[in-house]
Amino acid sequence: MPHLASAKNLLPGVQVSSLTSGNITLAGARSGKVISVDYLVVAGGGAGGSAERGAGGGAGGLRSTVTNTGGGGSLESALGLAINASYTVAVGAGGAVTTGDGNNGSDSQFASIVSIGGGGGGAAGNVGKNGGSGGGGGYTNKAGGSATSGQGFAGGTGSTDGTTYGRSGGGGGAGAAGTGGATTSVGGNGVASSITGSSVTYAGGGGGGTDAGSAAGGPGGGGAAAASGGGAGVSGTANLGGGGGGARNTPAAGSGGAGGSGVVICRYLTSDLPTNVFGLGGTRTTSGSYYVHTFNSSGTFGFKTAKATGGTITSDGNYIYHTFTSTGTSTFTPTEDMDVDYLIIAGGGGGGCNNFSGGTRSAGGGGAGGVLSTITGSGGGNTVKTTIPMKALVDYTITVGQGGAGATTSTIVGTSGSDSSISGSGITTVTATGGGGGGGNNAAGAGITALTGACSGGAVSGDIGTYCDASQGYDGGISLHSGGTYGGGGGGGAGARGSDGARNGAAGGAGITLTTWASATGTGVSNVYAGGGCGVGDTGESASGGTGGGGGAGTNGTANTGSGGGAKRSGTAGSGGSGIVIIRYAA
Repeated sequence: MPHLASAKNLLPGVQVSSLTSGNITLAGARSGKVISVDYLVVAGGGAGGSAERGAGGGAGGLRSTVTNTGGGGSLESALGLAINASYTVAVGAGGAVTTGDGNNGSDSQFASIVSIGGGGGGAAGNVGKNGGSGGGGGYTNKAGGSATSGQGFAGGTGSTDGTTYGRSGGGGGAGAAGTGGATTSVGGNGVASSITGSSVTYAGGGGGGTDAGSAAGGPGGGGAAAASGGGAGVSGTANLGGGGGGARNTPAAGSGGAGGSGVVICRYLTSDLPTNVFGLGGTRTTSGSYYVHTFNSSGTFGFKTAKATGGTITSDGNYIYHTFTSTGTSTFTPTEDMDVDYLIIAGGGGGGCNNFSGGTRSAGGGGAGGVLSTITGSGGGNTVKTTIPMKALVDYTITVGQGGAGATTSTIVGTSGSDSSISGSGITTVTATGGGGGGGNNAAGAGITALTGACSGGAVSGDIGTYCDASQGYDGGISLHSGGTYGGGGGGGAGARGSDGARNGAAGGAGITLTTWASATGTGVSNVYAGGGCGVGDTGESASGGTGGGGGAGTNGTANTGSGGGAKRSGTAGSGGSGIVIIRYAA
């Protein structure tokens, strides 16, 4: 192996970070693959000066490879980051307020890139502090603080002109210097960046304090100076790195505003990611052909390889997900020991049908499949389940249940959905129970009971739909059977009981909202799973299926949501939707 001092020749742009901050593992460095990453790194802004006409705080230093960088410099070069390496992300806090000069903001860091915290604004007789952008100088002709080259601009110089009120200087911004105090004390402008896909201005300087009026902060989160005697300067905007506004002293001494915290944003082309490699850290969004990771607080960033095989593999930027949608059995195999979260949804039950030529003609909707989850909640209003400890190189069996068939005039009652499960050596099998089929009426007009399931099917002929597994879902609705009027109940959903029967139909029970699972995998219906199928009555079939994919009259439940099928007055009722199994783990 070459000496580390010469290793930078192997992977340009990577070993520099490992030598300066120790953030790259040898395994990552040996992978031989680097990914080009753009960045915006904004440090915390400096606080405005307090007491007598405090000066504006300087903005946090700004370094960027996209749109603009700080200090009027040229755009920086993208970093080449290794796979399976971890990189430090530090988001600098804004400078705190004191009774005199404002405190500097804290530095922000992304891998080897460091932006310097903004300089604090000076009190009346003091110069501004140096920083990423300099703090403004006190009104007694004190100089503003200097800026860090390529990150920002200097603070403005304070002034007492002898005929009007003295003004302290505005804090420097990433795009322009703070103004001097003779006529105005406005904070320096920030700079705009479109790294997220939208233009946002960052790192404006804070306005300088005066006895006459309030100087504005610079665009990009700079806080304005205090507007009245004894009032506080406005704080810089959080996660924009703006400087805090200065104080005003008449008729009483005030305080400056705190600096705004910084931000770290990085992006890379989606097409640059090898198969089953994912960028992790911060909040991930998509902008055109880029993934964008935003850090409003400190953390780590890295490109990580999936630690298991099986299913469709995705990531939300913090976890890796394996999604199983094909009915029947599949295999999930970890490459190392891990604790996994899961979502298991069974197949939904089919809707019931009617085979009576008289006036009854009602049938119940299919119940949704059972829902078990280790995050947010489980079906039936139940709490989250515990994670499963899995061992490396063990093949675990994933079973996805199919939806039950919708009833016909021959079968009358919908078929229950099939169970979904996770099983394997050394773990307790976890099983979600299939949804119950909806009830119907036979040729003699007699009701045939809905079937038991995780969420029961809707009832008919005065029956009550209390056949659910309350640990996974809700009951189907009670049927209407009164004075020659009839209506089948809606199938139970994972989130609510099915509606009771009515002559024009009954809505299926609502599904369960599981946004984390849905948004990371692109599954569910508007982030909802496992709605009940609708019931139908003797005068109509206009009710809707439950949210999350429950079927309307004669309509199938949505595939891979475990939703129930809709009932049908005659013909063929809707089948239940197939289930789904999703496994996730921290990368």
